[in-house]
Amino acid sequence: RAVAFEKGDVQVLRGGDVDNVDVRRLKALPNVEMTTKGWEMYGPLAFMTMNLRKPPFNNLKVRQAVMHAVNRKFVVDNIFFGMGRIATGPVASTTKFYEKNVPQYPFDLKKARALIQESGVNVGASTVKLLSFPYGAAWDRLAEYTKQSLEQIGFKVEIEATDAGGWAKRTGDFDFDLTFNYTYQYGDPALGVARHYLSNNAIKGSPFVNNEGYANTKVDELFANAAAAQKPELRQRLYSQAQEILVGEVALGYLFELEFATLYRKNVKNLVKTGIGLNETFDDVSVEK
Repeated sequence: RAVAFEKGDVQVLRGGDVDNVDVRRLKALPNVEMTTKGWEMYGPLAFMTMNLRKPPFNNLKVRQAVMHAVNRKFVVDNIFFGMGRIATGPVASTTKFYEKNVPQYPFDLKKARALIQESGVNVGASTVKLLSFPYGAAWDRLAEYTKQSLEQIGFKVEIEATDAGGWAKRTGDFDFDLTFNYTYQYGDPALGVARHYLSNNAIKGSPFVNNEGYANTKVDELFANAAAAQKPELRQRLYSQAQEILVGEVALGYLFELEFATLYRKNVKNLVKTGIGLNETFDDVSVEK
C-alpha cells in the first residue's frame, strides 16, 4: 500500500492502511498532505483486557499495579510513533461526556511493586498468557513491551501468537488472561462505551462486549440512567460518576486514544470535512487535473 501511494497508483491512504512506521516518511513526500481529523465520532480507544474472573487479575491492587507498570507515554511516542494521546479512562476526550477528573496511574515501578506486595498475590506463581492482538507490527511490539514491563514487577508472561480469527474466537469465549483491544465510541457512551461494562453484556460470542467479566450494579445503574436522561447536564454527572468508578477499579487497562493518519495527494480536494472522515458520501470530493 505504501509503495502504491509512493508510485501514485493511489491518491489516498486511509487510517490504518499502513503501519505508523511508514507515516512519517510518506507525509514528507512532495505534494502530500496528512490529517488525523475525521475520527472524532469514532473516538478509537485502546486498552488492555484483563480477565477478572480468575487470579491474578481478579485482585484490584494487581490491576492497579499493572497500570503503574506500563509507561503509556513511551508506548505512544515510541511504539505508535506519536500517533495518539494517553487515555485517562473509558471515554475518549474527543467525544461527549468525557471526564478528566478520574484516578491517575502515572508510570511508577516502585508503586507497582508496592501494590503487588499489598495485594498478597504471588503473581509469579503461574504464567500469564498474553494473547497477541494481530493487527500490525506496533501491536506486536506493544505485547513485547508489556511482557517486559510486567516481568519487572514479578509476573511470568508468555505471549501467545494468533491470527485475527483466533483472537476474536478466544477473546469472545473469554479464553485469555490478558489481551489488547481498541473499539469505537460512536459519539455517545450509550453506544460505544457501556457495552464493555454492563454486567448483562458479558455474553460469549463477540470480542467487543464485556469480555473482562466486570460486574458492578452501581455502574449498571449509572449507565442506564445516563442513557435515558434528557438533560445533558444530568447525563454528564452520571457518566462522570461511572468513569470515576471504572478507572478506580481498573475495569479495563486504559492505554491511549488512537490517532489515524489520512494521507492524500494535494490535488485531492474536500476529502475530510466531518467527524466520520472517509466514511462520508464523497459527493463533493474531487481530483484536480
